Amino acid sequence: MLTKDLFGLTPGDYTPGIPWAIFALAGSPVLMVAALRAGDRGNDGLAKAAVITMVIALAIALVHDVVLVPQTAGSLTFLGAFFIVVLAPVFSWLWPWLDRRGLNPSKPAKMAIGLVFAGLAFVPLMLAAQSAGSGVPASVWWLVLAYFLLELGEMCLSPIGLSAVTQLSVARVVGLMMGAFWLATAYSEVLAAQFGKLTSMDVLEGEAFDMAVAAARYGDLFLLMLRIGVGSGIAYFVMAPLVRRWMHGVR
Repeated sequence: MLTKDLFGLTPGDYTPGIPWAIFALAGSPVLMVAALRAGDRGNDGLAKAAVITMVIALAIALVHDVVLVPQTAGSLTFLGAFFIVVLAPVFSWLWPWLDRRGLNPSKPAKMAIGLVFAGLAFVPLMLAAQSAGSGVPASVWWLVLAYFLLELGEMCLSPIGLSAVTQLSVARVVGLMMGAFWLATAYSEVLAAQFGKLTSMDVLEGEAFDMAVAAARYGDLFLLMLRIGVGSGIAYFVMAPLVRRWMHGVR
């Protein structure tokens, strides 16, 4: 049970229709092709105008679909990709900056940090579950914070893991090892489904759904995931020096 208004600006009688982002994204390829063709013909002014138009259209659609439209847990799944796009340049600057100062963590240490952040992402969800269990709708910003922490962890895990696979694999089996990396991700989805079953509830016909019981189950699951994530990160920190010796000097 979440609040639906991110910024308190949703008109009370406003009924959203088709998301504006659909129209903006549908027109973006046309504008991109127009900009490329104009650039090839030396018409830089038209190329810039097409790009600016595309950016403005996407910005207007984003403001409408996020600021003015009520949000749900399902509609906010875009935050994962959004935070990746936002954080990618930050991390591409952060690691070299730390490296120049001799503070850049090793790949195993970065992955351990990622696991800790992944575990900490469940703290806001636990707080939201406690609020919902007391009968007060939890703020939707708890979910936004959870996505942010989760993507911080992913930026420490996924790119670093892919880099490690390509650097450490024998050249002729790099493709196979990359497949194994993604196969492990597929297994994690299966495992997530099993954890999700821990929150299932049987509601008999005619009975009311007990929000307090449901919130307690979700809170217990989020606490379990917090312990698994942070515990795994700490364990991998302890193992990091040993793993580094197995990496044959690869940083």
